[in-house]
Amino acid sequence: MPEDKKSKDITSQITNLSTRFVFRRDHAPGTSCEEALRHGIPSAVIECGNHHHSQTIQTAQEHIINLLIYFGLIDSEKPIHPSESLMTITEYTGIEPIVPDVGFRWLLASERIYSGSPISQGELYAVSDRGEYRAPVDCTLFIPDPKPHPTDHDAGFLTTVTSKKRSLAQTAHSIKKRN
Repeated sequence: MPEDKKSKDITSQITNLSTRFVFRRDHAPGTSCEEALRHGIPSAVIECGNHHHSQTIQTAQEHIINLLIYFGLIDSEKPIHPSESLMTITEYTGIEPIVPDVGFRWLLASERIYSGSPISQGELYAVSDRGEYRAPVDCTLFIPDPKPHPTDHDAGFLTTVTSKKRSLAQTAHSIKKRN
């Protein structure tokens, strides 16, 4: 979700997913999110899961329905599949995208290539034909691609954890409709 407050508020109303990524406009140039933000329109990307799992489609459909409820396009106060359980919500804020180049390869052990994996300031985490990739600060990986292509826009992001809190899932009770 973008850094703006409106986008964060909408996202917290329509999803009970525990991982949230806050990106800056320069992380997603040319995307519909970036264009919407440029015009003052709230914007969010909701990661629904692995593209090859059947649960991903159901998760995406639930979030679309919750978004339609939020904007008053479906007459309902109850979200799809509400969760009453306590969960830890982790919000990651993007530092910079990891832009792959020809010959890009991770130097981290394969078990360290996952969202939330810590990287120390100055740590060499990848290389390409053009040079080294070092962490500018203590940070974490977010949605790293284990095998990125040199033409990919990114191979993941370097992030910081900006908040971690335990709470009831936001969509557990009712969705607060937009005024």
